[in-house]
Amino acid sequence: MTGAGANRNDLYRLPMATVFLPEVLGFIMEGKKIGASVIPISGGNTIRQIQLMHDFGSTVLACTPSYALFLAEAIQESGINRDDLKLRVGVSELNHGQRTCGGRLKIS
Repeated sequence: MTGAGANRNDLYRLPMATVFLPEVLGFIMEGKKIGASVIPISGGNTIRQIQLMHDFGSTVLACTPSYALFLAEAIQESGINRDDLKLRVGVSELNHGQRTCGGRLKIS
């Protein structure tokens, strides 16, 4: 995560379905290793996820590429101004079972 620009002053959001997957545990441990605050909250309830990112001032989002795209669309539809979110770093892990991400071009 530090390679993506995250640092000890960041607040990580991990909207993952389970915190026991190796990728998620890796995100948690990396955040703790550099001294950042880490908030692992289960996935789903997208509006709540957006509200929590806004309320907590999350600066790092770690999730699958497909969920990042889904969140981006939901933020646009929610009426929340994207500039009101403090997100500055996004880190993703491939969706389970995928070798490539069909949404890679959309994310770029």
